Amino acid sequence: MKSRESLKEAAALFGLAAFSLLILLPGAGSPSQITRGDVYMYVLMNVLGILEVHDYKMLRWDRVNFDFSKPPLAHWITAGALNHIANPFLAVRLLPILCTAASALITYSFGRLLGQSRVRAAAAALLFLSCWGVFNYGRQPLLEAPLLLPLLVAVYGVSRACAKEEPAWLLIAGAATGVSAMVKWFIGPATIFLFMAVYLPASGRWGWLKRRKLAFASAVALALGVGLAYPIYLFTKLFEPRFFLFQLYRQMVAERYREPTSVLEFLSRGLLVSTLPWTPLLFAALWSVRRLGRETKAVLGSWLAAVIVPTLMIVSRTDRYAFPALPALALAVTACLDGPQAPWRIARRTMAVLMALSFPAVLAALWWLRLLPPWAAVPGIIAAFEGARALWRTDEPSLTAPAACAGLCLMLSCGAGYAAVGFNEIPPQIIALIGNRTVYRFDNTPESASTGYLQLYLKRRVYIQGVGNDLQLDGSGRMLAVATGGSLELLKVAAEKNGARFELLASWKNYHTNPRAAGVKILRMLRDRSLEPIAVTHYLASLERPMQWIPLAGGSFAMGSTDGPERSQPRHKVAVKRFQMSKTMVTIDQYGDCVKAGACAPPKTFPCVLPPLGDAPVVCVDWEQARTYAKWAGARLPSEAEWEYAARSGGKERKYPWGDDEPTFQRTTFGNLTDTESNRPPEPIPVCSKPLGNTEQGLCDMAGNALEWVEDSYHASYRGAPADGRAWVSSPVVERVTRGGCFFCGAELLRTTARVHADPDSRVYNGIRLAR
Repeated sequence: MKSRESLKEAAALFGLAAFSLLILLPGAGSPSQITRGDVYMYVLMNVLGILEVHDYKMLRWDRVNFDFSKPPLAHWITAGALNHIANPFLAVRLLPILCTAASALITYSFGRLLGQSRVRAAAAALLFLSCWGVFNYGRQPLLEAPLLLPLLVAVYGVSRACAKEEPAWLLIAGAATGVSAMVKWFIGPATIFLFMAVYLPASGRWGWLKRRKLAFASAVALALGVGLAYPIYLFTKLFEPRFFLFQLYRQMVAERYREPTSVLEFLSRGLLVSTLPWTPLLFAALWSVRRLGRETKAVLGSWLAAVIVPTLMIVSRTDRYAFPALPALALAVTACLDGPQAPWRIARRTMAVLMALSFPAVLAALWWLRLLPPWAAVPGIIAAFEGARALWRTDEPSLTAPAACAGLCLMLSCGAGYAAVGFNEIPPQIIALIGNRTVYRFDNTPESASTGYLQLYLKRRVYIQGVGNDLQLDGSGRMLAVATGGSLELLKVAAEKNGARFELLASWKNYHTNPRAAGVKILRMLRDRSLEPIAVTHYLASLERPMQWIPLAGGSFAMGSTDGPERSQPRHKVAVKRFQMSKTMVTIDQYGDCVKAGACAPPKTFPCVLPPLGDAPVVCVDWEQARTYAKWAGARLPSEAEWEYAARSGGKERKYPWGDDEPTFQRTTFGNLTDTESNRPPEPIPVCSKPLGNTEQGLCDMAGNALEWVEDSYHASYRGAPADGRAWVSSPVVERVTRGGCFFCGAELLRTTARVHADPDSRVYNGIRLAR
């Protein structure tokens, strides 16, 4: 008999898990919101290795970079899913969905611990799953659900250890506390500490815990060992106690506790709205909570206090941090079922009327909009009426049927919305058009948020351009931009202002599944049977500014060096005529235009490696390819004298293009293949990425990034070199000259006088700069 009951309970738990997945998979909040917020932008993208880190400090496998407040345990797992699951919607939500399903099972276990029947414990878990807050956690799904689960496990562990006098559960609570710290460092442990501070006196368990000092000390050590691994690692790596303490203060106090959140805001937004459609029942439960047993009141009251008090101290965090209160509220509702009949009768019959009217209306509207097939709408309406009938019969002691009905109806309504938007997928043709080029989001409004999925599809950073700002076209004068709705006109105006040619490449539509639409929009949708009133159109546009030329006045200068190798000597006077030089090296995209026109041969990549982004300098081209492109572009390769004159800001006495200061990674990109500690990137970077290394006239990357072919053939010294600045070409040509150093070259090759000789057929990281 006992084994049969165990099987029934196991089946119930399995059913809860399956039902929670069924509800959460289509209805986990707004997909566009995953592309907004610091959790996504500064942690997930960093873990994926596609974020350019500026002043944020975050943990990377290859070096120490930290954001104190978000130890990325959950984000590492999610990033792994993103790397192995093609659909970003599923990959981003896999961990939160699993955490929420497990939280439903923990809620059931809480009910059993507090003496509830299996039916009522299951009803509490279903109530939790049918709260609107569970669906809205999608606004920050990488934080709330992964935080909720270890918090619930920790609270359950402490409660069970004390109530059942089982010390082993303290170790589980300690481990869960440490894990919560690895998701949200301060909030997790602070919530657990506050729970214990309230629960232990309220339940009278201080005495038992004092007699279990060894078990309690082991639990604390386990919590510290897991939770403090993150800051300890930072401390041991940086050896900067002052910096460590400052960051600790900034993240725990200064940034998080700027001003309190009002109690009214917390109750209205954080709790009451999140518990829909069960708010009337919540009021009835609050009325009856005084009748609960001491243990139940101690657990639930302490848990709510542990969630509410930190939330009230954190500015603008009410919706997010109220989420962990939902299981406790659901347990309170089911625990109060035997309270006074009058409040329950009013609350349940109010809920019955709302369910009988609202859910069928929503499902009928979805069917009218052709978003829900009849086979799904009809059972949903029947289930709504059945749930309403169960609620109306106030003598029935269970909320299981209406809770399941509410969850099912929410699943149908949200699921239909996601069926309409196709999970906010970016069309494959858009991805194909972008290819390996950098893409910019022109605005950062809520309407444009769904375009942030481009980052997940492309597995690299999509930059944000503020509306109204001048376009920051890359050094090659090109940009791929994504605009949304009305911002397309602003993009056109900005393109015209910057002298760039504007071309609209493609457009696509997304629909907001949780729109804050006015009533007139909803009426238009129902009248026209169309989602157009809530449709948002995205545009992919190409902007191109003609190649920028830097004029250089002619003049005389002393070419070469006195202290360099023999090939840079002797120092000799050269008179250079007026000429122009391209501001940047020729980019991959620019060279690709020549290839498409049939005038140039593609770069010969083996054994060379072409950078992945189109605004990086084209490399893997030999001297003949460089000269062919120059002719196609109506230009030529510079002479060696012209190149050095330009690199020295018009022939001035400069050791490097920027002056005499030694090279740093803020000025250029360079390195040494034998130097494993070098901070060099693995390939050339986009042109003009290091403006601090420019010449006085604004020429970019004259030192580092990629080598640059010049017109001259190589000579072992300058003896016999022409004095008029023209190219020195001897016959037959055995070798040619490259200048400027490159990303893997040593610092000595970054000097303005440094020369490199190469076979004309050589192409490894040799690029092109034009003159005319």
